[in-house]
Amino acid sequence: MAWKKLIVLLIAAVVVGCGGPTSVKVDAPSAGQEVKSMLQSMAEEGAPFSGWEDIGRHIAELKKTDPDKAAAVEAGVAEINGMTDAAARKAKAKELAEGL
Repeated sequence: MAWKKLIVLLIAAVVVGCGGPTSVKVDAPSAGQEVKSMLQSMAEEGAPFSGWEDIGRHIAELKKTDPDKAAAVEAGVAEINGMTDAAARKAKAKELAEGL
C-alpha cells in the first residue's frame, strides 16, 4: 500500500514538474550602445571588421533619439572610412566612442 502511494506521488511530481516555463525579458542594446561598441572595436582593431558596415544603420536609429550626437558620429565615421592609417582610425574611433 505504501508503494502505491509513493508511486502516485512520484507520478504527480513528474507531471507537475518544477513549475511552468518562465520568461526572461532582455532589453536590446540601444542604438547609442551599439554604435559605441562598434567604435570601441574599431579603436582596438584599427581596421574595418565584420559588421562595421552596419554602423550606418545604428547611426540612423541614433538620429531618432539624439540627432546631434548622431551627426557628429556620422561625420567621424565617414572620416574613419577615408583613413588608411590604422593608428589614426584607432584614435578617431576612440575619440568618438568616448563622446557617446
